[in-house]
Amino acid sequence: MEDYSKILSNYNIEGYSISFKDNDYIVDCKSEMFMLHTYRSKKTQLKDFLQFYEDLYNNGFRKIGKIIKTNNGNKYIKARDTSYFLTSYFREDTDFVYNIDFFKNSILLLNKFHRCTIELHPEKYNFKREYTKYIKRYLKRIDYMLNLKNTISNNIIKSYFDNQVLDILVNYDEVLTNCKKIFSNLSTIKNKTPHRYKFSASGITIDDFTKSDNKIKLKNINRIKYSYYHMDIGSLLNSILNQPSVNWDYQTFNDLIEIYKKNYNFSLEDIYLILGFTAFPYKFYDICRDIYKKHSHKNISEYKLALNNILSQSENVNTWFKFYVEATDI
Repeated sequence: MEDYSKILSNYNIEGYSISFKDNDYIVDCKSEMFMLHTYRSKKTQLKDFLQFYEDLYNNGFRKIGKIIKTNNGNKYIKARDTSYFLTSYFREDTDFVYNIDFFKNSILLLNKFHRCTIELHPEKYNFKREYTKYIKRYLKRIDYMLNLKNTISNNIIKSYFDNQVLDILVNYDEVLTNCKKIFSNLSTIKNKTPHRYKFSASGITIDDFTKSDNKIKLKNINRIKYSYYHMDIGSLLNSILNQPSVNWDYQTFNDLIEIYKKNYNFSLEDIYLILGFTAFPYKFYDICRDIYKKHSHKNISEYKLALNNILSQSENVNTWFKFYVEATDI
């Protein structure tokens, strides 16, 4: 990164400490906090993203940080191959814990985020239409895991990781196979209706939410896609269902779904999409990719613990999946 003091000299910020968080920086001035965001895509994409972000805020979604302009009135700063922009940030409540009320309020906030995008038009931001692209991406990931099961099974000599991963793949076989059918059949659903919302925050999880001043806030929006909003619902629900206190409990899941949709009836396509995006084993796929594609073993102890947790939950995932299919009659 560029010298952050040079970047921050473009703002009226003094007496701060800074800490790295994911790809961004938390700037703590004691009396107030900011987030310095890094952005490495094309300038036109950043301009569209910032315009969307600002429009979303002005359209009533105030549970995210506000864009702070530079001393010269610019929304971002370009330095070498990276751009930076600054937003206000929330100081987390000291008594903040993950519990069912927090999960419910996070789902409610996601619904508000989507509702605040209704009046925003994709044409204004030049966002690419990425519906088919994402379905193909998920199908490719599912095929990778199904093929990996066959590859490991045929190995005469198996490592510790091979045995762990194979056990999980065997337990997840029905879920993965049915997810593949769901995504493959999406284009053939007869009662397709226009999607209620047009934008997706792409990969949002429970870790993207926090509690500040006793209110639920969204820490950050990294990317906006003109794609299935169901991805947001699915990835958030997946991250909640994987919490030890929930452990893929179907009743909790059903309560969260009812909170999100309120009086709105999901179409058949909505039901399929939410099932597929919720059931997809995001964490497990990432571990498989790291071990077998990237050949990374730098987090061996973390991988072992994560795989043990995933394996212990697999029976509950299968039970949840069957409940969902029976309840929705698909």
